[in-house]
Amino acid sequence: MTNRIRMAAAVAAAGGGILTAAFLQAATAVADSGSETGFTIGDISFTDPVAIDALTGTQTDGYEALTPMFANSPLLSLGSDSLLGLFSLGSQQFTIEDSSGETLGTLLTSTNVQNLLGIVTAQFTVTSSTAADGLTAAQAAELPTDGTVYSITNLGGGFANVYVAVPNADGTAASSITNTFVTPFGNFDLPTPYDAIAPLDPGVPLEALGNASGISGLSDNAFTIGDTTFDPGSDGIDIPMPLSLSSFAPLLRLEASALNISGSGLEGTQAEQEFTVYADGTDAGTVHTFLWYSDVLGIDSTQFTVGAIDPATSTLESALAADLDFSSADFTAAELANALAANSDILHYGSGDITSNDVLISLLPSDLNLAGSDITNDDIASVLNNISLAGLPTVGTVYSVTDFGGGFANVYEATPGTGGGSASITNTLVTPFGNLNLPTTFDATAPLDPAAPLGALAATSDSAALSDNAFTIGGTTFDPGADGFSTDASYPLFGIAPLLQISGVNALGAFLPTQDGISVYDDSGATLGTVSFGENMSNILGIETTQFTVTSVDAASGLTDAQLADLPTLGTVYSVTDLWGFTNVYEAIPNADGTAAASITDTLITPFGNIDLSGMFSMFDAIAPLDAGDAVSGIDDATSAVVSAWDPLAFLGF
Repeated sequence: MTNRIRMAAAVAAAGGGILTAAFLQAATAVADSGSETGFTIGDISFTDPVAIDALTGTQTDGYEALTPMFANSPLLSLGSDSLLGLFSLGSQQFTIEDSSGETLGTLLTSTNVQNLLGIVTAQFTVTSSTAADGLTAAQAAELPTDGTVYSITNLGGGFANVYVAVPNADGTAASSITNTFVTPFGNFDLPTPYDAIAPLDPGVPLEALGNASGISGLSDNAFTIGDTTFDPGSDGIDIPMPLSLSSFAPLLRLEASALNISGSGLEGTQAEQEFTVYADGTDAGTVHTFLWYSDVLGIDSTQFTVGAIDPATSTLESALAADLDFSSADFTAAELANALAANSDILHYGSGDITSNDVLISLLPSDLNLAGSDITNDDIASVLNNISLAGLPTVGTVYSVTDFGGGFANVYEATPGTGGGSASITNTLVTPFGNLNLPTTFDATAPLDPAAPLGALAATSDSAALSDNAFTIGGTTFDPGADGFSTDASYPLFGIAPLLQISGVNALGAFLPTQDGISVYDDSGATLGTVSFGENMSNILGIETTQFTVTSVDAASGLTDAQLADLPTLGTVYSVTDLWGFTNVYEAIPNADGTAAASITDTLITPFGNIDLSGMFSMFDAIAPLDAGDAVSGIDDATSAVVSAWDPLAFLGF
């Protein structure tokens, strides 16, 4: 590591508190409502924004109103007009003009919007263009190419970051990237290798691990974690249909190989990527995994979770031959093993609950006939339920690798506990000088607990019926009952352990309810009724947040008008963040038509008393849709007058 990099890293570390303060300052600065005006980047002006609904074709002047897919107020909201990058829910149209004001044509773009502590980023990706009539060749060449990415982060006070990536001829990567820091004092070129066009490769962070197995014949893509070597094969990791959860250049990009919104947690997530597993120098079998992977500020991470396991066919053959009598069969143990291995999706090895019907279904595609063999499906199921799975990871095991570059990487492994016990967790910093153990309590095998951040919210209601899990927000007491909040009906979205995990989803504008029958009380102890919550949860660097959105309200009978007024309004948002001894409590109550907040309060609970932060975070409206206009407001001539020779390290005195 050079002295310049060491010094820069030291400044970055020491500046963590300064950066936090800057975020808070930006949160107060970016308080303008969304603009319906256009903006200019370089010589191109984006004018006359029009929002187009993909379902109805309705066109509305201004920018799309995007309901967040995920939100933890007032920290983070993520929204897009593309459903996981697969289906368009709408488009943002612009009229394009050159520097002389000549109309070049119109663009349709897909839009992502992020609100991070009040700092809004809008990313537009060109999906199609229509050239105006009568353009010269030079003018036609100025019309942005399909696939071009424009990403604008508005820091407030005249500061912004503007990123542009132009695709190459086949659209597989950027042919040019510009990144400009806009300030009131002039604009600065901040070069970045961040390519918003090239697909993320989840194999990149794993390359840093290398293959330490010593086994010959493995592919070049094999890698070793602990005593286990994983080999995806010569084609490497192949995600046929990656799901885009978030993309904001040059800040972050989150993708997944599979997503589960069935409410069954991690267990219900479809496994997409297979690895052959080697342990103790031999083939132990195959694991079926699902992957989450990211690029955050140029740092690549991949997390894969074992969803299913299969023993090696040789192990299967040996177990069948040892436990079954094939003397009356017209097939061999090897043929039976191959037939079972060829259709193993129905066979849940390691669960102990493989049934005779599972075996029957597994063998259906084969030509094997058990009739007259004196071998039954029950016999085979018994062998499979007791087969040795030595060397294979336990179903539910999580591996997470973050590559920092230069031979530095963080490797996390969590194995689920048995019978509800604690997970076995290791976390290792790999360096060129040796490996360091970095203990962590971050358990990626367990679902996020909605109650985790609520410890400081003591129940204040006088009701004698309250359980130990009751808590109070703003004079209203909520009680999930003696069993507490459910962690079973969860919707895991993304995770890179031990850095972050997010859960809960807002699908197509409606929160999926996850907590039903929550009792509501007023301060006097009177029962007001029950509510249901949709929830978003996160654990980011150990900071846990739970956001509840009221999805239904059932009033108790015989309430007075005053008591009815104390019931939460449908759509009310409560968001609680545990900041290691400090707790932030955010509440947004919707207006009459539910399009925005009628009131927002934010309170920081500290050991020294409560601090009202409502003024600071009043612009973070958890009810109103995200608006790209908040990011582009005030952005004009963003890439002109660039100080191309500006060196950030030299600027800091290095």
